[in-house]
Amino acid sequence: MTRARVLAGFVTAINVSNDLFVGVVTGTSFIGDGTGLTGVASTDYIITGTAATFNNTVEVNNNFSVSGISTFTGAVQFNSGIKDAGGSLGINGYVLKTDGADVDWVDPTTVSGLQGIQGIQGITGAQGAQGTQGIQGITGAQGTQGIQGITGTQGTTGTQGTTGTSGSATLTNVSDNRVMTAVSGTTLNAEANLTFDGSTLSVTGDVSATGNVNSGSDINLKTDIETVEDAISIINQIRGVRFKWKNSDQSSVGVIAQELETVLPELVQVSLGGTKTVTYNGLIGVLVQAVKELKLEIEELKRTR
Repeated sequence: MTRARVLAGFVTAINVSNDLFVGVVTGTSFIGDGTGLTGVASTDYIITGTAATFNNTVEVNNNFSVSGISTFTGAVQFNSGIKDAGGSLGINGYVLKTDGADVDWVDPTTVSGLQGIQGIQGITGAQGAQGTQGIQGITGAQGTQGIQGITGTQGTTGTQGTTGTSGSATLTNVSDNRVMTAVSGTTLNAEANLTFDGSTLSVTGDVSATGNVNSGSDINLKTDIETVEDAISIINQIRGVRFKWKNSDQSSVGVIAQELETVLPELVQVSLGGTKTVTYNGLIGVLVQAVKELKLEIEELKRTR
């Protein structure tokens, strides 16, 4: 055990062996290497000149100075903190830091303190003023063409348009009952060989048809119907002739209207130009009956032979 010298105070229960104090020593301060000190409790100073071993709890109320690497087997309690010679907390600006296992000297500016508890939510501030209107964004790309919609209902018919201006045409050969035919887009000719008096259409020349030419023959249109009698005698009074038309020198076959008029006057008419015409359809009825009469005569002759 290393020597310790009492500078002040008194000693109790001291066992001295070779200038050494063994037992409980009470004093205001200790000077020496402090080796082997146990149960140290200082109210003033603890100073060791060399490394020291403290085998029990050390409580320091004032200055504490050790040299070299000292060993503490118990707790060390600094009641007034660890300060440097200038009185500032720590040593040369460094303070102790422990993680529960080791103790280190560190720069306090690099040490983060424990996270404080979350403060309570402050009251909501008043609504801020409306900001200025932002600039207009750029126009987006053109969308794709939509599908064809369904057809709407037919609209109402519009009002009748105004009548156009009247056209004009030049008329030639104008005379009563003549039928007009177009000569050009602005000229009409009254045909002397084509007349219509409201009921009779008269043609001087040929009439051509690519279809049938029909005449009314419905029984509902007729009255005073009688069978033609003595048809053979009538046919015998009619002369069939060959001839040529004067206006075209064209050959034809038929009857003479004036001759037929003396036998069948109802088949002869006078045209608008004063010439006479024949209803050849009327001759068919007479010819039919004449054939029948001839048939009877032939049959009678056969019976008498």
